[in-house]
Amino acid sequence: MKKSLFFIMILLLVFCLFGCKEEEEEINFSNELLFKVTNTPIDMTEKYKEYTLNIEIYNDGKAVIFGSDFDTWYGNSEIPIFETEVEPEEIQTAKDMIIEKNIMNFPENIGNKDDIAGNEKYLYVYTDKGELKTGGVSPSNKRFLNVYEY
Repeated sequence: MKKSLFFIMILLLVFCLFGCKEEEEEINFSNELLFKVTNTPIDMTEKYKEYTLNIEIYNDGKAVIFGSDFDTWYGNSEIPIFETEVEPEEIQTAKDMIIEKNIMNFPENIGNKDDIAGNEKYLYVYTDKGELKTGGVSPSNKRFLNVYEY
């Protein structure tokens, strides 16, 4: 009895040491659009969306900032678009942060499910396997916010 219990304990130890290690998956970012960040203010009473601020970062360093949903509330179908450049070092830092903070394993909704007011914040990451969307209403996850605010 003692020998079999000891044997089971040794097997569990070996399994935990070697079998429980999480495999690091290599992330191959898209060759075009890398990231998209959105921010939508949400009203407290009716929980409606006023407009959405979008920032898209491309692999070549192009950054496009634009709003959406303006025509719904303001009757203006022309969307102001601002384009600028992002340094390659900043793009690489953002990629490294996404890997370091393990953003690719976050669920889609990490926001406060009980909030009816605040900002709906989402981060989209584009890879060769598709799009990851994570965020929500007033998210408080520090790893998410570090990458989002960068």
